[in-house]
Amino acid sequence: MILILMLLLALPLTASEAVPDSSPEVRDPLFEIIFDFADGDSIGMWTGEELRERIVVTGRESKMPIQFLEYIERLKLHPSDAPVREGYKSYRQWRIVITGKLNMPLPYSILGYHPGTMHMSKELVLTEWHLGSPNLYIPNEEGTYKIRCEDLTVFRIDEGFVALDVDSWVDRLLGKLLDDTWSTGFMLGRAEGQRVVIAQGYSRSMRPIFGEFNPKTDKVLTHGRSLARGLSTYVRKWSNPDEVENVVWGVKF
Repeated sequence: MILILMLLLALPLTASEAVPDSSPEVRDPLFEIIFDFADGDSIGMWTGEELRERIVVTGRESKMPIQFLEYIERLKLHPSDAPVREGYKSYRQWRIVITGKLNMPLPYSILGYHPGTMHMSKELVLTEWHLGSPNLYIPNEEGTYKIRCEDLTVFRIDEGFVALDVDSWVDRLLGKLLDDTWSTGFMLGRAEGQRVVIAQGYSRSMRPIFGEFNPKTDKVLTHGRSLARGLSTYVRKWSNPDEVENVVWGVKF
């Protein structure tokens, strides 16, 4: 269900207030569990019931529709089956299965209104890429600056879909601030010592879309931060499907 957050990254929300240092690094308990699986290189299958029990133990609620989750599986790929891209090889694959095709209002809202419908296939298969800890040079209004990255990991959707269909009146009102979005993947990692989540996708006109999510505050951040834009540009080559034009918006809900 972590894929749901990728749709939320197109929403024009503002960053939240500062969170006390005693708060968890990842506020949503489902996201926290999945991030821990990736960080700890855990291999196995976890049923929806097991995951819901773990969430109860945290004492925190998830905004995700966890009641529909059947299982999450993280697999180790044999080297002969591992895909290669841009000099990197992927040895891990994820499978997320829900009870059936999902069509529901977004779990996050703008001023109390859920501005569209989220569509998600019954099954998602994702390829996991580990890109290490590169130092990137990011352009901004003043020129270029260097950022220090750690443990960049990209998850590419290879099978299934997650898409946002924005209500027509909201689309007309906000224009490019909130487009219908087809998600292709997302990135976890750290930049300048802070955990960062970047989502990738495309509009119906094939305009590249990215967004940034703050897992500590459980909030979508305002578009346009140069760091997020630079990270998105760097990782898109791994988050894109092999044939973007043949995959994106190729399914009817």
